[in-house]
Amino acid sequence: GWRWTPLSTVSLDSAVFYNFYDDVRTVEYGTPSVADITSAFIANFLTGLPQALIVPAPLDNFLDGETYGAELSANWQAFDWWRLGLSYSWIKLQLAPDEASVDFLMDGDTEGSTPEHMVHLKSQMDLPYGFELDATVSYIDNLATQDVDSYMRLDARIGWEPLENLQLDLVGQNLLATQ
Repeated sequence: GWRWTPLSTVSLDSAVFYNFYDDVRTVEYGTPSVADITSAFIANFLTGLPQALIVPAPLDNFLDGETYGAELSANWQAFDWWRLGLSYSWIKLQLAPDEASVDFLMDGDTEGSTPEHMVHLKSQMDLPYGFELDATVSYIDNLATQDVDSYMRLDARIGWEPLENLQLDLVGQNLLATQ
């Protein structure tokens, strides 16, 4: 990582990372079987189903991979009472099950479950009479394997500190959502 403060009111940060993962948890599904008569009787009694099907799903550690990426951020103290921040992050996941793995859920789903790009713009204001106003606008990249499109998000907070040890907050999250 690297931090630079070219002015007393401006700071810039950057970081790059690389992580290697070995022997990550997987679910190794076994051969399904029909339950014995006792288990089938109990299953029929409790659920009304004629038989019970057992699918063994023991955990193992047959996944390896790596993540790498970078993060950049800039912070600006515009006034004594107003701070602005902008950040960008990029992450890449590459995961692969060992040849011995039968975990069919690891077929690329994990790699596509993390947004590759994210951008955040944050504003924080200290207002008179102990009030604060914070807002963050974010862009989150799509999640390809989960069929989630990229989207914008707005989070906001109004805070008030009427006493030294008492703070009240009104928070709105994902205010741009249509659902």
